[in-house]
Amino acid sequence: MLPKINRGLGKEEIDAVFAKNTSTKNEYFTILKREIKDETLPRFAILISKKLAKRAVDRNRMKRLVFDQIQEELSNYSPGHYVVLIKKSFEQKRPLPGNLS
Repeated sequence: MLPKINRGLGKEEIDAVFAKNTSTKNEYFTILKREIKDETLPRFAILISKKLAKRAVDRNRMKRLVFDQIQEELSNYSPGHYVVLIKKSFEQKRPLPGNLS
């Protein structure tokens, strides 16, 4: 699991990422990034719609899979706030795609 220091953005931080960001998209994810001058580490939040996975168990499983993948590639991310939006095609693909970006 990704270290706690790299996980969890508050509502205000997530709103700030949505307000001003650069985005990267692929078949499974949309990754929004906001550069923060004072930030020394990358911090992540994963957002999954209830329309995509109705049960919390399924949403949490997806989050764990994504956090594990991020942990493997953590050194590739520059400091800042990241919000990962999971798309519907993610749930249809098993196992987790090898590359987030």
